[in-house]
Amino acid sequence: MNPPPPISKSDHHVMMQTMKDHYLPESSSPIGYSPSQTLYTPSPNVTRPSSPSKLLPYTRPNSPSSKPSVQVVERHPQPWSKVHWTRDWSWVMYTVNLGTGAVSLCVSSIPYPFRGQHAIGSLFLILNIIIMAFNMSMSTLRLVRHPKAFRDSFYDEVEGIWFPVLPIAWSSILIGIIIYGIPYCGPWLVEACYVAYWVYFLVSAASGLVVQCTVRSLPRHLVHVGPSECLEVFPLMLLGSIGGLLAPHLAEIDPSRALTVVIFSYIMQGLGFFMGYLKLSLWMLRHITLARAPSKTLLTYAIACGPPGFTALACINLGNAALKIFPETNFMAGFDGGSMDPHLVAQVFVMIGVWWSLLLMGMCCWVLFIHSRWFFLTLNEMRQLGFMAKFEMSWWAMTFPLSGFISTCGRFGEYFPSRAFGVVNIILTCFVACMWCVNITGTTTLLWNGILPGAPVEE
Repeated sequence: MNPPPPISKSDHHVMMQTMKDHYLPESSSPIGYSPSQTLYTPSPNVTRPSSPSKLLPYTRPNSPSSKPSVQVVERHPQPWSKVHWTRDWSWVMYTVNLGTGAVSLCVSSIPYPFRGQHAIGSLFLILNIIIMAFNMSMSTLRLVRHPKAFRDSFYDEVEGIWFPVLPIAWSSILIGIIIYGIPYCGPWLVEACYVAYWVYFLVSAASGLVVQCTVRSLPRHLVHVGPSECLEVFPLMLLGSIGGLLAPHLAEIDPSRALTVVIFSYIMQGLGFFMGYLKLSLWMLRHITLARAPSKTLLTYAIACGPPGFTALACINLGNAALKIFPETNFMAGFDGGSMDPHLVAQVFVMIGVWWSLLLMGMCCWVLFIHSRWFFLTLNEMRQLGFMAKFEMSWWAMTFPLSGFISTCGRFGEYFPSRAFGVVNIILTCFVACMWCVNITGTTTLLWNGILPGAPVEE
């Protein structure tokens, strides 16, 4: 069979021009994408061809020829009397509690004790309680004065997914009370925290059910999917961190109840971690298939560091609790005809916990590595446009989600002979403290100017 004759350059040019005129619409931007848009969104005015042979050619939305421009959102101060404070006080305001609790947790995890460490952590715990009381008051007024707005907040595809930050904020206070209060208050506070542990479990389960029955029951565009999707299981996941801190104190009063807390905390930690990453897989799908441009939600990507960081911390703390609780309760002593040694079982739990934590730390490092570039890009835009033009409540994501990873570094700094983990813990603790100062300044400035910040959203 003879090969086809070669095509000349002129014939090739005519063929390509004919295909372009036949397949492409009059608009030069395929599938309704314009360079001024920050997201790759199909236009409703463009009809996709039904024939596979007539598919429109694809142009990368983030190519140099179609690089989206940075849009500046102007914020105009207004008098307090014109601001609907109670109606528009959204769930995202509880992120201030998360950032404050993160500083308290990170300070307690520093492996090298120093003078004033307990005082600084206690100060942020008290401040966290005060902020929580204020936020709860505003949410209560919103429920009483604007019940429709309160109900609609659960169905809003932007604000609704941030509802779980309320129980997460409660967990930050409970963790602070266990760390800073129990050593100085005695058994009565241990009993109170034990009751609060189970109440928090019920509240966390209820919050997840509320999210499933409200905003999750509505269709959402993939463009609105981000790491905040895993906030739904964060409250249940944090039961592992709470139980790991509470169980050693409870073992001094009732080892059997402490064993129940340890086992249940392992179960809830597994639920939160694996379900959280199933939900984060949707974010990875969005990140791979859609255009990513610098926006106000980029800093929320640090939330993805929360599941591995807090799971690593819970595995270490629960393993330490097992060393004391398992021998006192003869845990697993009935296996293999009673030949199982509870001390050996506890040591196995500790070693598996440390091994698994090291693997999870690698996952955290990857999230931080890819997130650092976006963080510096945001700083560069802030330098060009001004602090208040780029500050969003998403900046609070640079605090609490990182505290699990930071605290785990502190634990490794205590147990490992190398000081590298301790140094990393101190550096990142200072970073979280600096971010808290930046965020509290930005949030206060917005409120002072009559600008009520809402949940970050892609535009």
